[in-house]
Amino acid sequence: MDLVADDTFDTGLKGHLSVTHVGDDRDVTGCQTAFACSYGSGREISVSVTSTF
Repeated sequence: MDLVADDTFDTGLKGHLSVTHVGDDRDVTGCQTAFACSYGSGREISVSVTSTF
C-alpha cells in the first residue's frame, strides 16, 4: 500500500508527502528455490516543500 498527501498552507507553501510500501514487511518478487529469493524495493519516503513568490 502507498500513501500520498498534499497540502497548501496559508503562507503560500505547498507540502507533499509520499510513502511507498507502508504496510509491507518485505516485498518478495520471486524465488528460485526455497532458500534463494529476490526482494523488491523497500519503503521509500519523499517529502517536498515548495513556495511561489
